[in-house]
Amino acid sequence: MISINATLVLQVINFLVLIWILNRILFKPILKIMEEREKHIASIQTQMNRLRTESEEKAAEIEHQMRQARKKAAAHRDELRDQAAAQAHDLIQRAGAEARDHIHQVQTEMNNQMAEARKSLAEFNESIIEMLFNKIMGRKI
Repeated sequence: MISINATLVLQVINFLVLIWILNRILFKPILKIMEEREKHIASIQTQMNRLRTESEEKAAEIEHQMRQARKKAAAHRDELRDQAAAQAHDLIQRAGAEARDHIHQVQTEMNNQMAEARKSLAEFNESIIEMLFNKIMGRKI
């Protein structure tokens, strides 16, 4: 049977002292380390979430800038294409005008040469007719 005597009181005091010592030496430092670790992990998670949010914002900003740059490049490319088409049209128009001028000059020169050739042929024709007439008639006109 269990009797309550002085040893029980000493055992309780010994147990309480042991709990107090273990609490001071072992449990409080371990709990403190675990609490610091939890705070550190929470801090790292907060920092990680903040960095993730910042990186997503930066990625969105970069994507927006890329879209703007693509739009600007496309507009610039279209503008250059339009300028090139206008220049090509101008060159074609000038080449056509020069070709028409050259054709006109060649036709004018050809007409002049044909007129001279006709005149020359008319004179030659008259001289041949006169020679034939002289030969046939035997006298000069």
